[in-house]
Formats: sequence, C-alpha cells, structure tokens
Amino acid sequence: ESVTDVVSTTSVTSETTAAGTSETTEETTAETTPEPTPTDEPTPTPEPEVDNGRDYVLNTNTYKFHYPSCSSVDDMKESNTAYYHGTRDEIIDMGYSPCGRCHP
Repeated sequence: ESVTDVVSTTSVTSETTAAGTSETTEETTAETTPEPTPTDEPTPTPEPEVDNGRDYVLNTNTYKFHYPSCSSVDDMKESNTAYYHGTRDEIIDMGYSPCGRCHP
C-alpha cells in the first residue's frame, strides 16, 4: 500500500490585455510524494535471557575459579577441588577470583 500526499501551489498572475484591462489568472499545480512504506514488521524486543549459570571448578586453597577445561584444573590437588554450578557473579560474591589462564 502506498499513501500519497498532495501539495497544491497556487500562483496568481496579472496580465494587461490589448484593450487595457487587467485579467487575473490562477494556476494550480499538484505534486505527489509517495510515503515510504515499511519493509518489515517491527521486530519485537526479545526477552532477556536468564543466566542459569554454568559449571566451574573451584580451588578451595587459592580461591581461584576455573572452567572445567582449564589446564590449571589438572594441576590442582583433589583435596582442594570443588565443583560448582552457578553464575560468575555468585562465585565472585563467595570470595573467589577468576583464573588468569582461562579467564572465566
């Protein structure tokens, strides 16, 4: 669908005829400008994703946390190893710092 706007312009001119009288004429011009048509429907705003957390490995001795795939996990003693599922912010709130190798 296309909607057009009509713009009218009126110009008035006066001319003197051969008989010496003045005649007034009006000319009207019309311009049409097509209104832009939307290409698509507006995209609805997606709902924010809920962060259900992920798996981390905690070193209870150094208070560092790691991704399970981090090479530092292999070097940890089993007695210092804890597994945690949650968000990064929760672990930081518990006093842990992110690993310098895997940067979780």
